[in-house]
Amino acid sequence: ATGQQLLHGAGLMLPSGEGAMLLFAPSGAGKTTTSMALALDGFRMLTDDALVLRRERAATTVWGFPRAMKVHWRTVELLPALKGLFGEVWNAEGEQVLTRRAFSEIGSIASGPSSPIATVLLLGARSNGGPFIDEASKADVLLALARDNIAISRLGVLQRQVRKMETVAELVNGVPVGRLHVGKSLDTLGSVVIEYCERKCRQRA
Repeated sequence: ATGQQLLHGAGLMLPSGEGAMLLFAPSGAGKTTTSMALALDGFRMLTDDALVLRRERAATTVWGFPRAMKVHWRTVELLPALKGLFGEVWNAEGEQVLTRRAFSEIGSIASGPSSPIATVLLLGARSNGGPFIDEASKADVLLALARDNIAISRLGVLQRQVRKMETVAELVNGVPVGRLHVGKSLDTLGSVVIEYCERKCRQRA
């Protein structure tokens, strides 16, 4: 009714403020860890798991659903800066809940109106070396987003899911897309994403 669509994905504002990077992957693939690493390195986190696309006249924009994060103990091991935010007791899934307010003590949280989208990335296989971003076809990105976000009922694809798919297709068609491979170390992850976005911006110009 409002032209907005809820998707399973992470979103971060670029340090420059010139748009958001959207990151998509199935549950458990590392979106929260990757998002937190970037939010500790100058990016501003919109969301680690639930984002909302808004179709506007000029372009599709995004805002982050403001809910607490579920953080696995392995994420804390990879990001030592987080250790002071957690207690000793983890649930059966090895997770604890972390509020956005608590994370804002050490990382950066974005707030405010919806933002333009600079790029869409799929989270790919882990790199044996440093992080890198390689090319991904728009068809592959669209298929990955559809698999994780478009529901099929006994009656087939309902009209509201068709509208969601149209919004996703419009997004993927309008921005650069790629596949992010996170390396063993997260230290250079932010600079790799920034360089990629700047290069794509120059190419489009």
